[in-house]
Amino acid sequence: MPFAHGGGRPDSRDRPKPIVPRDHVVAGSSYRYAEGEEPECSLSDLGKYIVEGSIGSKRCYFFSGWEGVDFPLPAGRAANDADLQIDIRRRYAAMLENIDTWLGKMTDTLVRRGMLNNTIILFASDHGEMLGDRNMWKKQVPYEPSVRVPLIWSGPGIRPCGLDQSPGSLVDISATLLSFAGAAPLTVSDSLDLTEYLAGRAAYPRRYSHSGLGEWRAITDGRWKLVLGYRTDLPLSKMQFGAIRPLDSSKGRLFDLWGDPGELSNLWEFNREIRERMLSALLQEAQRSSTAT
Repeated sequence: MPFAHGGGRPDSRDRPKPIVPRDHVVAGSSYRYAEGEEPECSLSDLGKYIVEGSIGSKRCYFFSGWEGVDFPLPAGRAANDADLQIDIRRRYAAMLENIDTWLGKMTDTLVRRGMLNNTIILFASDHGEMLGDRNMWKKQVPYEPSVRVPLIWSGPGIRPCGLDQSPGSLVDISATLLSFAGAAPLTVSDSLDLTEYLAGRAAYPRRYSHSGLGEWRAITDGRWKLVLGYRTDLPLSKMQFGAIRPLDSSKGRLFDLWGDPGELSNLWEFNREIRERMLSALLQEAQRSSTAT
């Protein structure tokens, strides 16, 4: 997970009218549509539009700027529906722009209330999206489009730094926010306090980042990534319900994310030193987690 800190705030000027679900949170309170402000189509309508190509007479305003924009086709996708693949990517980009629009509205609200200079802004996500790569959609798998998410920090006490390719982890959010708030640290936690690093006073404290679902487990140090237990015979809909099996260290996947960002070359049999280091760290984490639970 790459992360960033510092930088300015999104600019929400000249944006198309956004669409948000009914329970969307804006500036800390539940958003309510004003009279005459009903959205032209819902997010569920948008999903139907992607699949069916039509939602009647309704139009999604935040998509208007993306019609006709060209995108690369999904990597490794064997399909004859190129137009549909590109159209889905346009709509995905439109939804990302919608997120940016509302982030801009929230930060604009902080500015108007005089709160921006006393607020930590953290932008993250719980998962990625395969978006057609490898003939896959959704998440559930250990490949980078699925597990790689942003972790962006901004606010007082945070030194502008740009992009850091170190192995970030959502686990570290709790300890870091507690520290920023001046609260007592958690007594038992895997979460690392990043405040000293974000302020530029200390080195980054995390060496590895872990992820897993069902039977598979993965670990990365930012460059090298090792995966165990991933099965290609399971449909995505069942992958998250698999039971954790004893980790089979006799075979797996090892990728050099710097030289092979598409994770196409399995180096398991070709780089024993890196494999054993990453495998040892993964097995230690699996053992520690098993003992803790």
